[in-house]
Amino acid sequence: MGIPWKSWEFHGNPGNPMEIPAIPWKSRQSRKSEIRRFPLVKQQQYKIIQEAKRTWLNINVDAHEKKYQEYEHQYQQDLKQFEFISSTHIDTNDTTLFNCFLLYIGHRIHRLKQEIYYEKLPVYRRKFVRLRRRLKPTKKNLVTIAPIIILDLIRHPFTVAELAYLSRGPTYIRPNQSALRPSGQREKQVDKKMNDIINKVKNYMANVYDGRSKIPTTVPMYKFYSERLRTYLLCRYMIPLPLMDQLRARRELKLDKSIRRKLKNYKLVLRETDKSGVLHIGHARDYERKAMEYREKTGAHEELTSNPLDEIFYQVIQLLNKLRSANKISVPQKLKMMPIRNKIELAYMYFLHKSHKKGTPLRPIINTIHAATTQISKHLDELIRPLFDRYARHTTIVDGVDLLSRLHKYIQNGYFNSSTLFVAFDITNLYTILPQEESLVILAEFLHVHHCDIIQGISIDTILDLGRIVPQANAFVYGKKFCRQIIGSAMGSVFTLTLANIFMWKWERQAILSKLPAHEFYGRYIDDIFFTCNESETKVKKWLESANQFHPNIKLTYTIAKSVPFLDVLVCNQNGILFSSVYHKPAAELSLLSFLSDHPRHVFRNVIQTALMRAIRYSSTFEALNIERRSIRLTLLLNE
Repeated sequence: MGIPWKSWEFHGNPGNPMEIPAIPWKSRQSRKSEIRRFPLVKQQQYKIIQEAKRTWLNINVDAHEKKYQEYEHQYQQDLKQFEFISSTHIDTNDTTLFNCFLLYIGHRIHRLKQEIYYEKLPVYRRKFVRLRRRLKPTKKNLVTIAPIIILDLIRHPFTVAELAYLSRGPTYIRPNQSALRPSGQREKQVDKKMNDIINKVKNYMANVYDGRSKIPTTVPMYKFYSERLRTYLLCRYMIPLPLMDQLRARRELKLDKSIRRKLKNYKLVLRETDKSGVLHIGHARDYERKAMEYREKTGAHEELTSNPLDEIFYQVIQLLNKLRSANKISVPQKLKMMPIRNKIELAYMYFLHKSHKKGTPLRPIINTIHAATTQISKHLDELIRPLFDRYARHTTIVDGVDLLSRLHKYIQNGYFNSSTLFVAFDITNLYTILPQEESLVILAEFLHVHHCDIIQGISIDTILDLGRIVPQANAFVYGKKFCRQIIGSAMGSVFTLTLANIFMWKWERQAILSKLPAHEFYGRYIDDIFFTCNESETKVKKWLESANQFHPNIKLTYTIAKSVPFLDVLVCNQNGILFSSVYHKPAAELSLLSFLSDHPRHVFRNVIQTALMRAIRYSSTFEALNIERRSIRLTLLLNE
């Protein structure tokens, strides 16, 4: 991949990159002094204008489509009338006048297509290019509708080409990266790829599937296959690139290096935004200030004086050995959860910018993929999540399709009417406020209630011992500091998700379900909750205010209406009839995978197919489907 967006630590408003003047060539100190805060008001103005232009474009496209449909309908009517009139006129060759007309129309349509493609489109393109050239002096006043990088700066050191490159989004991959490496590196890459494929094939063939016999890993066939595979990979990796592809690869590599250098020199931070789907650049000092404000506000982290990795490693080893000595876990289970010293490292913390919120606050993410407790976390998740999915399925919403399916069942049971209200709310900072010890107590209660005293030979007490070390040993690196999370758990640990779900299982039973009539529909997706209600809005508000005070850590924000969004679907009660459509969050940009990215071709097909299938499943009317189809088309056009 070109740039590992989430891992950049160089020392970040929606704004048009072309609108903000680049820093002229001066001394480093004078250039640094010119980087100032970009006014928040101007960001908001830009966003409003951008959304207005997108809305206006959709209105125009809709008007043209309706006009086209009118012409098509009129043509079909006239064609049927002509067919009826000409049905009695037959020439000497038994060919109807209607067939002759269709033949003529076919030739005429083909000629018009050729004329448009080869004559009119080039003329239109030249006119468009001339118009763009005339507008170039005033280009800084234009607002583009395409997704662009968010610059939290009034001035920046980046060129137009670099900003266009960054505007392709966090999923963009530079093409032909391996082709620019020395031949020795490419050969090592080929050997690594070949060994990976061969090992996977050997492991698969050495196991029995569907009654077939095993193939030993030592048979000579693998050597022959390895040689053939290496020859093929060398051919693919060593083949010279066409000139245009080589020029593009070198140009984008140069852009990549230039962006990295400028981020480092100007002490800027590049991050993916939380929900917008674009990148964000801001100043490192602003980033650090917001991170410090978050830590002081939540009090969830404490700073350590030394590296705690060895201490955590020995704590995990000691716990596993103790449990094994007491026969509370088996040898395979111990080996599965045992960390490997030369492969573990401290988790690291980074923040994502919430560019859609005032002041651009930060969302903390702790990457625990190589932490000492990761294997314990994964094993506990494998044990407990299937149980939660089974016993809490009736109150769990999987996705938008599941929500609509269960709403239709609610309608079929006769509970849905014109006065039915939809209620949606979410829990603020669930992972951060999750009480560690209380969550484990609720986990034990959940297992007791569902008679799961022993899970794959592991008792509840042992599960609690293992579960306790996951949040307690959650130490991480942030910048040059060692920290430990003392409240909540890491958003990035798989066990945290299961623990949060079980904590909410207890809360929802006491705070919501105890008041809600049994026939009403209720569902939750992690920290997002949805339910129906036929009571008055005032009474529902009292329920929610009471739920807001039920637990000191749980604070919620809610919406009560006959039309509410939930996840990615919008549901509406229009006089007792359910309407649904795809919902796009206001913060989300029209951003998809860039068509220029070096992803496998099937990925692009999957992106389009997924978007269309979602539109079909969510849209209750043909009009809603058409609106989403136009949105998909516009999004694809903007992500070139």
